[in-house]
Amino acid sequence: MKKLFKFFLFLCLCLVVLIQSLIYHSKKNEIDTYENYVLVLGAEANNGKLSKTLINRLDTTVEYLNKHKTAKAVLCGGKEKNNELSEAEFMQKYLVEKGINKKRLIVETKSKNTFENVKFALEKLDKKPSEIMVISSDYHLFRAKLILYRFGILARTVPAKTPFGAVIASNVRETLAVVKTFLFDKPTAEDIKNLHQKNN
Repeated sequence: MKKLFKFFLFLCLCLVVLIQSLIYHSKKNEIDTYENYVLVLGAEANNGKLSKTLINRLDTTVEYLNKHKTAKAVLCGGKEKNNELSEAEFMQKYLVEKGINKKRLIVETKSKNTFENVKFALEKLDKKPSEIMVISSDYHLFRAKLILYRFGILARTVPAKTPFGAVIASNVRETLAVVKTFLFDKPTAEDIKNLHQKNN
């Protein structure tokens, strides 16, 4: 039993190292690459008192949209408990206050997790893109890229900095989330069919 337990621990350690390696190598900053749409993943909005994680994602979005004047952003995030508005609506307010034209912002308000962020955001587009830009915290980008790959879309990335005090906790949670996404977060045949119909 001891040998079996040690072997199990070794496998777990190898899995953690592999996932962290994938996360690290997915932090490529492609801010100079133009895409028609940039998908901005949500985080805690705290009824308008935005978390530092979300503020960093939004400030990165401002930088991208100011650099690429015709790009549009899809803001992702449903309504948190006891919040007046959805994450996406709070995100929209912040970006408008930073000088971004509201017409360039598409609001997705139904999602509760990263898989739904991607799925519902794609439903907001007129047609299926072959590539899309993703802005989120650096640790979050590998998972977003994996989900988009499953929808048949190449993800370009612009990483937002993770607040220093949240680095360890965020990476621990993300390791578990990657395992969950790998096993469960897969689009259905109907999801794929509906997405491809947008191009017809």
